[in-house]
Amino acid sequence: MEDGIDGREASLRARKYFEEVHSQLSVIAFTIEEVEYNENEGVWRILCSFYPHINAQSRVRYEVKLDGKEGKVLSIKQLPSKVELSADNQ
Repeated sequence: MEDGIDGREASLRARKYFEEVHSQLSVIAFTIEEVEYNENEGVWRILCSFYPHINAQSRVRYEVKLDGKEGKVLSIKQLPSKVELSADNQ
């Protein structure tokens, strides 16, 4: 993509957002699950997960949407954990 941020930068900005909101100690084992750019909307969609604290038993998952040009966070949505999704399918 021209004149904007790439997928790596979008991922780094998503991580930085959670570290600023929750602190670095509350974003343990941060993982990027998926990175996707929607050309029609000019928006990066990042799926990520992390342990919210040291004693957490499962990861929390989020979908983060960022502006493709400036990298500004547009929306944050918490998603069901993969454990919850597995239990629903049984």
